[in-house]
Amino acid sequence: MINLLCLITNSDMDDAVREIFLEHNLVFSFVCNGRGTASNSLLDYYGIEGREKRIYVSLITKSVEIRVFEDISYLLSLKKIGNGICFSIPLSSSNGFVRDLLSSYKEEIDMEVNDRYHLVITSVLEGYSDMVMSAAKKGGASGGTVISGRSLGTGNANFLKLKIEPEKDIVLIVTPEYKKNNIMHYISVKCGIKTEAKGVCISIPIDSVIGING
Repeated sequence: MINLLCLITNSDMDDAVREIFLEHNLVFSFVCNGRGTASNSLLDYYGIEGREKRIYVSLITKSVEIRVFEDISYLLSLKKIGNGICFSIPLSSSNGFVRDLLSSYKEEIDMEVNDRYHLVITSVLEGYSDMVMSAAKKGGASGGTVISGRSLGTGNANFLKLKIEPEKDIVLIVTPEYKKNNIMHYISVKCGIKTEAKGVCISIPIDSVIGING
């Protein structure tokens, strides 16, 4: 079984993350920049400077996942609030090259999952991520991460009578399953496709997760 590993942590952890990925021979690894969603007043209260985050993505097999999670949790101190979160998402399929490359990992280890979590992904126009988080917190969300992105040009100025704007904010929220529908409801009402935010919201089930606080 092949999963997609997602690690969101502070921007000064690059060297530690690189060592972990190299130690476990993780392949097809990518990194991009993001930012946390904590308010400036909250950052000042805890004495935290800046909100820069790194989002690391890699392919991983279930046979090594538990060991990678243990190293990430220990070396990055994910039990400490604000240090990050790591989760895996099951892939439905992959091409033959990927399967062959990862086939050397034969040992299968079952990771016990006590709670069911989901990744809620919301795409809105640039500048509306704070509105998304405000709505999500009314639904029970504790925090999230924002990635800046853009729409792919299709050559059409309008699609379904909606003007396509290139710059986007992508908001990632990991939440227990029982909060998911409530969070998505509040986001859709406040930031849905018919609002000025022009938001689209989906959710994906998560296989395993570490770094959830509260």
